[in-house]
Amino acid sequence: MTDLAGERNAAARIADAVLQGRADVTGVICSVRAMSIAGTPACRYTLTDGTGELDLLFLGRVEIAGMRCGRRCRAAGTVSRRDDRMVLWNPRYWLEPADATPPDVLVVDDIAVRRVLEVAAGASDCLSKPPPRTRRWPSRMRRSSQSVQ
Repeated sequence: MTDLAGERNAAARIADAVLQGRADVTGVICSVRAMSIAGTPACRYTLTDGTGELDLLFLGRVEIAGMRCGRRCRAAGTVSRRDDRMVLWNPRYWLEPADATPPDVLVVDDIAVRRVLEVAAGASDCLSKPPPRTRRWPSRMRRSSQSVQ
C-alpha cells in the first residue's frame, strides 16, 4: 500500500505494523483516555481493526472533537512503542462519517470478526460513561501574564 507521503510498504493492518515503520491503518476506536505525559496533557485513543490494537496519542490536548468509542477512523504515521504498546504520536487522521454505510464486501477471518463485534458491543458501554473530568493545572504550570525582566 502507498501511504500519504507516497512511500510504499506502509502497513495497512495493525498486525503488519513494525516499529519505526510507516502505518496507514483503518479501524474502530475502542477506548478513550485523557492523561498526562511528563506533565503535559494528552489523550489516547485505542484503534482496533480485528488484527490488533494501536494507540493514537495526541499531546497537548485532552480530547479530539468527533473521536469517540465505536467511531471508524483512519490514521497514518510512524509506529513507535510506549508502555509495551504500539503507538502513533500525533498521527494524521480521518474520521469516517457517522452515518456512513458499511462496505458491500468485507473479507476478514473469524478472529477479526469476533474482535470487531466485541468492540462494537463495548462501544455502547463507553458512550454511556460520563466524559473524563478535565484537570485544572497548578498555578505554577500556568503561563504568567506578567513578563519577567
